[in-house]
Amino acid sequence: MILRLDDTNPSNEKSEFVESMLTDLKTLHIVPDRVTYSSDYFKQIQDYCRKMIADGNAYADNTPMEQM
Repeated sequence: MILRLDDTNPSNEKSEFVESMLTDLKTLHIVPDRVTYSSDYFKQIQDYCRKMIADGNAYADNTPMEQM
């Protein structure tokens, strides 16, 4: 089992939440084979996005949030 933790905004993430989840899983006798984080895959996701844009299958919009 791979436990994937979302840390897409690391400045808002707290290690106590990670520790709490791992403790809760141990209480249920669940031990993940591996622990990963969303940020582990940022480069790979970025590469896929760039390829999709280059292939014409996606686009990126940099319109300011207030204007949207």
